[in-house]
Amino acid sequence: MAIINLPVKVWSGSAGTSYLYETQYIVNKPTAGLIPIKSQIFSLNFGGSASFWLNCEYSPINNLALGLAFGGTNIFGSENIKFQPYPGILAKYRFVNENKYVPAIAVGFNSQGLGVYNSKANEFEINSPGLFLAFSKSFKWKYGYLGLHLGTNYSFEPVASKRRINPYFGFEQSLSSRSSLDLEYDLQTPYNPNFVFNKGLLNFDLRYSIDNSTTLELKFIDVFNTNAQIYKLLKVEFVGYYF
Repeated sequence: MAIINLPVKVWSGSAGTSYLYETQYIVNKPTAGLIPIKSQIFSLNFGGSASFWLNCEYSPINNLALGLAFGGTNIFGSENIKFQPYPGILAKYRFVNENKYVPAIAVGFNSQGLGVYNSKANEFEINSPGLFLAFSKSFKWKYGYLGLHLGTNYSFEPVASKRRINPYFGFEQSLSSRSSLDLEYDLQTPYNPNFVFNKGLLNFDLRYSIDNSTTLELKFIDVFNTNAQIYKLLKVEFVGYYF
């Protein structure tokens, strides 16, 4: 495995002020961040109901990432394993790079949701982003790096009558050279058409860079208990030049 050796930019990073690659998600929703060209990213995700899924992405050319995700529930324990019926499709293209006055802008598609997959409703416990447009801009100030993110998405999981264009926003603040805090608000318009603030999803996470290519992340989804309970997720992410 080759260690990524990139110049540090004032951009949203893996975790902390000494990051070496860009953040792919605020918490659950996509940013405009991408992995370096010719590199790969693998993430192991562990959630409730003994769920587990693996995300794999590759950047064949500059500013483009393509990948797949797959998993299921009851992976651990004595219950029967239930896999999701088809893999998640991951794709992102950044058509504007960040500079001093302009945010990075990316478009993409992500059909991988979180949690238990409901085969009757054909949707995940936490809906996948679907089609998305993301804006990311970061700043260096006396407290480290602050990344601001704004986006909109359209998930194909809710029934057709409930599908809506959904806005989301959030920020990332470095806490140390190796750690960061991320906060995200997802308006969840398919289930919150009247834009009631406490019916959206408030999500946050804590991330820690174990080494140059590995980040450990603890996510808390739905702090408002909009969907009856907080969904907790552990994620281990690896970025490198594996092939």
